[in-house]
Amino acid sequence: SPAPRMPVAPNSAVGSDDRQRELALQMLPRFSAAIRVSRSYESDNQVFVAQLESVLNAVAPLIEEGEAVFVALDSDLFLNGFRVPVRTANVKFHRHVLDEFSRRLIAGLRFTKGVTAAELSTFFRLFREPDVYNGADLLRACVANGVDHVVPVVHASTDGPEDAFAYEAEWSARPAEAGD
Repeated sequence: SPAPRMPVAPNSAVGSDDRQRELALQMLPRFSAAIRVSRSYESDNQVFVAQLESVLNAVAPLIEEGEAVFVALDSDLFLNGFRVPVRTANVKFHRHVLDEFSRRLIAGLRFTKGVTAAELSTFFRLFREPDVYNGADLLRACVANGVDHVVPVVHASTDGPEDAFAYEAEWSARPAEAGD
């Protein structure tokens, strides 16, 4: 008889990569569907709330570990640094999400501990108006509406800052400038 298989530790490199990709593959169609459903239903509608809960369930394991960052870089999507595989079954979702991020002049979204379906609903109320809220204005609208645990990522890059201190100083100074 074959030797028993040892379970892979959840934080081992291979297990973690596979887990990340699986979560990314779950997140993509759920997020795409939430965007579509947000256009047809009010924020308190059961169908819409169920779709939001589905999105949150997809990213819950990542949020428990700290955060879930879902961003576009060029023509690829990434969830916490892992590329979302493009497959025949998900190519339409992939294009849809890339287009939606582009329309809003954002790189993606960041989910953190404490996000609720109600907060995500408020976020989508703003997100579904790309002509009004886009780029840094979408971020400011989120903050003004108490949406703190799901926020747009205005910029993403594979390049690290050459001077991390200057980078942090620049970003920490921005909220003060926003009020001018």
